[in-house]
Amino acid sequence: MIRPVLDNPRTQSLVDALVIHHIGSDSNVVHPPPEPSGKPRFQNEYEYQSATSAARCLNTVQHVMNWFQLGEAPTWFWIHALKPYTNAEASGYCLGFWRPIDDLDDTKYPPGLKPGHWIWNPYNWNAVGSFVRHMPWNCRAVSISEKNPDDDLRVLVFQKPDGKLTLVFSNRCGSEHTFKVHLGVSRTFLGVRYTPDQAGQNTEGVALGEKRGGDLALTGRALC
Repeated sequence: MIRPVLDNPRTQSLVDALVIHHIGSDSNVVHPPPEPSGKPRFQNEYEYQSATSAARCLNTVQHVMNWFQLGEAPTWFWIHALKPYTNAEASGYCLGFWRPIDDLDDTKYPPGLKPGHWIWNPYNWNAVGSFVRHMPWNCRAVSISEKNPDDDLRVLVFQKPDGKLTLVFSNRCGSEHTFKVHLGVSRTFLGVRYTPDQAGQNTEGVALGEKRGGDLALTGRALC
């Protein structure tokens, strides 16, 4: 319905961007080319309308990656921050669970979750938090060439405002895979690994050590 507005030179300037509710969609739905009018597009309502899982954690990661790398999006949004722990829809919807301050029945909650406090929802937060911790505002996606594009083996390359380059790889192909990267210039990278169940302290990832070179071979296990 917005197409006539974008096709009309008199009204096109009234549109700043196009937003899409991608609610729990598979990451492989994000493909170029970008919006024909040249307006930026982005996803502004992501959630799962049934329980989250390890597989969905990785799907969320790849959804973010594809929107930035393939969709040329300026941003990406998860919609719900916190939901009540006992809410039937909370698992798929939220990044964290909260316990009402007036609910004193400890048997309904994980040990240590006190009234009026909250905890992370790992399968959702580990996916989103991995980018929050390593992708500051005003990063820029870097154009790449994939020899054999694969919906289950995804790559995102971005440059931080300080000039540092970050490479992100995800593997849901069902087996171990080695990503081979040609950079054209030698660089040094510090590696971290995330899994749906392990995001490291403060969601900073688990340290893997250092790699240096212009051609890298990075092997990753299938995580779900």
